[in-house]
Amino acid sequence: MRAEDIEDRKTLQAWLTDRPRADALAIAHRAALRVLPVWGAAMEEDWARKGEVTALPLLRCNLISAVAALVPTADITDAAARATATAARSAAFATTTVDAHAVADARAAAFASADTDVRAATDARAAFTSARAAARAATTADAWDAIRADAQALEAGNNPLFDDIWHFENPEFFTPATAAMVSIWKNDPPARWTFWRRWWDAAVNGQPLDPQLQLAIVQGVDDDTWQDPDKTAARIAEIEAGFVPKLSDAAFADFRFDDVHHWMVLVDFDDDLAHLRDPEVIRAFHEDCEDLRDQLQDFIDFAGDAIAGDGNRAVAMVTSADKLLRELQRADGADRLRARRFVQLGQYTELRAAIEADRKRVGEINAKALDDALDAFRALCRKHLGPVLRRMEPLDGFDLGHHDPEDLLGLLSDVVARLKSAQIEGLKPLDPDAQAAFDDMVDALKDLRTQLAEAQSEERRSYLRERFTRGYVGAFATVKRLTERMTPYAEGTTNAVDGAIRNQGRFKKFSELVEWLSQFLT
Repeated sequence: MRAEDIEDRKTLQAWLTDRPRADALAIAHRAALRVLPVWGAAMEEDWARKGEVTALPLLRCNLISAVAALVPTADITDAAARATATAARSAAFATTTVDAHAVADARAAAFASADTDVRAATDARAAFTSARAAARAATTADAWDAIRADAQALEAGNNPLFDDIWHFENPEFFTPATAAMVSIWKNDPPARWTFWRRWWDAAVNGQPLDPQLQLAIVQGVDDDTWQDPDKTAARIAEIEAGFVPKLSDAAFADFRFDDVHHWMVLVDFDDDLAHLRDPEVIRAFHEDCEDLRDQLQDFIDFAGDAIAGDGNRAVAMVTSADKLLRELQRADGADRLRARRFVQLGQYTELRAAIEADRKRVGEINAKALDDALDAFRALCRKHLGPVLRRMEPLDGFDLGHHDPEDLLGLLSDVVARLKSAQIEGLKPLDPDAQAAFDDMVDALKDLRTQLAEAQSEERRSYLRERFTRGYVGAFATVKRLTERMTPYAEGTTNAVDGAIRNQGRFKKFSELVEWLSQFLT
């Protein structure tokens, strides 16, 4: 049976028969999420206020189902069972509301979605139970259209959790119900629902919060705390403050070992473009890329003419635009785009496009043409590369502190030079493409250091300092990723280097990055 034939509980059940467990988890979670606002909006009614009922029990159920879908290997069986039991007690008050049936079905969808992790053998049953309840709470046709779209995405090898919640225009009930739910959150004490507003926005827009953070919250908030929204908010804030994602997952690129040439090859992360498999999405992606290629080529041509008689000194903004264009040209298919490399080169071009001396050299009309191309670049990233941008967010969590950019550049340059030429005993060399990528990182940081030294205002210095910090952390994360990929092939390394490449620590301070890099020079 094909996903396109799903139209009701019976056909969904038939389709799930031969599908992996993860598909049932994803469908159950998404179905419950679509009707969560029905329950959330009902929290302003008298029965909810008098009974001190909040959206928290169902939010907990939906959080658990999100973790089950995003981290299928996580053991959260006990948490799921306790959450559904607690939510059932709260739901006993929902008997007098004018929309009692819709509210009850929204509640049932949340219960069923969380229940997918209680008994693995009943995942499929929980999925179609959640779907059926969601269909009753929402407009039936809209609900089954969305469930069918989820199933088609799964059938195509995509993860619907990274798609908009409805795939198409929101049904009539959804927008006002969401507005009512969020309004309640805004009118309550601000800190009470801060996390949940972020969690909700991320989930419905196909950019779920870090799965490991969500897992940490499921495992780190006890049952007593879940009874009180304010205590829950405070505990979640503590977990978020102490949560440190694996920095190497935010690297600018990934690597693999080429057993023919015995060197490390530059590749992209496997799951960055997993959402770019649907034919219509790929078509839209190619159209946007083609427009950007044309804009970049026009800028390079006209700027080249403008500086042709102006000596031989290269103009950084033109060089960067050319590298961004060549990365686009290299990727003749969505599956060949090195997404993080593309984002990285675009950000380098943005920084260099702000250099006033170079803008004067190419002429303001040409400089404005590059500004327009960079607007298109940012729009393309927001539209197609949201998961990539989300995974690179940990790069923003560091403070340069007292460290001198000049000293930092010297350290990074030395480490990169040794990695490129395999001067570090026991490690593998890099292929030419990977070497060029590291050179770009160092060159971009040198440009930032120069701009920082020349900045005339404190506002400009602060901005450039932030960008230098982020770029340096990104370069560190990429070196860290490279050494992790080298670990199975490293032989005869020194104790210091061996300790560094096997270090799986989660870095919190900038000084820890410097200390780690320094181990390669001892």
